Amino acid sequence: MTLREEIQNRTKTLSSVLAVSTPEWPGQDGKVFVRKLTAREMDCWYNRVEGDNARAQYVAIAACDDAGNRIFGDGDSGWLGNEPFSVIDRIYEAGMIHNRTTPAAKASMEKNS
Repeated sequence: MTLREEIQNRTKTLSSVLAVSTPEWPGQDGKVFVRKLTAREMDCWYNRVEGDNARAQYVAIAACDDAGNRIFGDGDSGWLGNEPFSVIDRIYEAGMIHNRTTPAAKASMEKNS
């Protein structure tokens, strides 16, 4: 198997989720998960993000169940934006950290490369 094939096969099975406490949403033991996003998903989010609802748009693509399956569709960001800031921001921040897209994570990656 070539390195390309190994990477391609690993990407198909890569599932990494991080639990986020969401006591505002008591279902599923008061937590949701955030998943690792693909490069394509991150680029799409950056390209379509609307400044007044950016966090809700990110939550719509990053929030998942414990198996890594999305729990919201792209069209759900509208009503998610009306949820309490505390829960949306908590999920957003966890997703940004999990995907290493915070300014500190980016600086760390650049420093270590």
